[in-house]
Amino acid sequence: MGSDAGGGILGGARVGAQVMVWIAGGALVLMSFVITLETLVRKFAGFSFGSVNEMSSYLFAISSAWALGYALVEGAHIRITMLRNVFGPRVRAAFDIVAWLVFLVVFAVIAYRATELAWDSYLTNARAPTPNRTQLFLPQALWAFGMFTAVLAAVLLGVQSLRLRSTRPLAPVEEAEAELENLK
Repeated sequence: MGSDAGGGILGGARVGAQVMVWIAGGALVLMSFVITLETLVRKFAGFSFGSVNEMSSYLFAISSAWALGYALVEGAHIRITMLRNVFGPRVRAAFDIVAWLVFLVVFAVIAYRATELAWDSYLTNARAPTPNRTQLFLPQALWAFGMFTAVLAAVLLGVQSLRLRSTRPLAPVEEAEAELENLK
């Protein structure tokens, strides 16, 4: 789908996914600096900021979830290309539909359970068993939001595929093709 600009709602989803992946990537880069600084301060000054491990764990889960939708709308998701390319176009199209459907179902269940978990944590005021006593619904809700947006991206790709009467939006982008497109 990366080579097809897409319009309307899918174009908006692409922009939203790109914003989310930039935020997630920026947060990971920032956290890598914090971890490096924490390590240096601990080694040379003999004290720790504390909670860096806890916060980086939350951030990693959130940023991973926030990147899923982007990978999906850009066709960057991983497939077993060797197996896929052995078959003709009809079988590849069937593989793409099955892969899309499995992604949609699995991540819809994860998004639902993540939302349920965040809501339960909010209602019970659940806190991490750490010195920070972090309110767990905060990272859980951000993680659930990423999962939900990945499901929304999958639904929009399915709608786009139906609208075009083609499985091309569901297919992974060939790496060489994507690189050539980026050079334009």
